[in-house]
Amino acid sequence: MTEEELENLMSEIKDITREVRDLNKRVDDFEEKFLKYNVPRLRESESLENYAESVRAFMAIWKEEAKKGRGEGEKSLIEWLQLLEQSDSEERKSTFKAMRHVAVDLGMLITHLLSESFLFMWVSANRKEIKQNVDDFTEILECLSIEDNSVVIDTFVYVTDFAPKAMRSRELQHAGVEHVSRRFKEKGIFNLIIKEVMCFEVALCCPDLPVMLTDEVFLAMGSHLIKVLEKKLNRIGLNMDELKTDLCIYFRDEELRKESFLIEIMDLGIKAIWKRLELKPEADDQSD
Repeated sequence: MTEEELENLMSEIKDITREVRDLNKRVDDFEEKFLKYNVPRLRESESLENYAESVRAFMAIWKEEAKKGRGEGEKSLIEWLQLLEQSDSEERKSTFKAMRHVAVDLGMLITHLLSESFLFMWVSANRKEIKQNVDDFTEILECLSIEDNSVVIDTFVYVTDFAPKAMRSRELQHAGVEHVSRRFKEKGIFNLIIKEVMCFEVALCCPDLPVMLTDEVFLAMGSHLIKVLEKKLNRIGLNMDELKTDLCIYFRDEELRKESFLIEIMDLGIKAIWKRLELKPEADDQSD
């Protein structure tokens, strides 16, 4: 082998080594990202109370991420948006309004699916059982908070507290009810929704942005968030529609109309609650 051939071979080996190293890094990054977003699945026989403990343990990875960001002086997207709202620039204020609109719309979409999931999970529950389930579910939501006093999680919790009031007149006792509830759990829809709640919380409340962004970047982030979450939420919605078809098999038209009316009532409450979403610094709230 000539000296030139040896040099070429060594160069190829270096290139291959670099490619392998880059590939390993991408695999490691993917695995790390997967673990961060891989919310525990609610097992069929698992209680909501026990599931809350699993979620709390899982969220430790995000709390550590937030702690790291705080230590490096980083802020969450919401915190940077709060500074936008205080700006004297009309363009900055306009960006704040656009991003708030993104947060409200996505919050309503996710919560609509949450409210429908209540109907399937507690389709045959009485008022006492619904109250207990809501308490357990509230704890699960609170476990998803990256830091204390998350305005996102607080809003989801507020909507959850509204659910028993909307469902108080609901009485469904059919053999098919348990079948629908079981299929809901088998499809893992609850976990998919919980995952999107967490992703929404992470996107808005995790302190991982070191500097103020330009208006263009803020708006691009908003568009990306809508594109990604809406795609996932629409997929969940299709699964929910399949279960609604099952309801049509087991329930009379009158009962289905009641269910539809109940969803409309809950959606009105959801809209009203998210429309009141405040993205203001705590100092501002205290001064009011």
